[in-house]
Amino acid sequence: MDKTIFAKMDMAAFRKVVDVHLFGTANVAQCLLAAYARQKYGRIVLTTLWLGEMYGNFLASPTMAAASGDAGAVNVCTWKARGDNIRINSWPTAATRMYRPICFAGRRRRNAGPRDDHPVCCNLVSEDAPPK
Repeated sequence: MDKTIFAKMDMAAFRKVVDVHLFGTANVAQCLLAAYARQKYGRIVLTTLWLGEMYGNFLASPTMAAASGDAGAVNVCTWKARGDNIRINSWPTAATRMYRPICFAGRRRRNAGPRDDHPVCCNLVSEDAPPK
């Protein structure tokens, strides 16, 4: 693998990926937080790539940067929303076809998919959802 890919990456392309992944998440979270603050209750689960938070991958650096940014945003939003009975959690398991070979190579979750995450996500949006 050529580790110079990031050094040669077009920053406009990098920005497009970050705009979609980081700002897309931020826009949705901002709308939900405003609505939930008015009703003094809400549950939000943001799915992220755990690879970005744990290991990184120079081949997908803009996506990994956005995933790490999402993790930081969840932490800040959680702190701000506590008084309004709003719980925000991230579930870092996005096992898309594109990332499955990278994320789960040699691990037991190799064939994991959205159905595997359903029970956890239901818990994270329940009334008794754990605070982050």
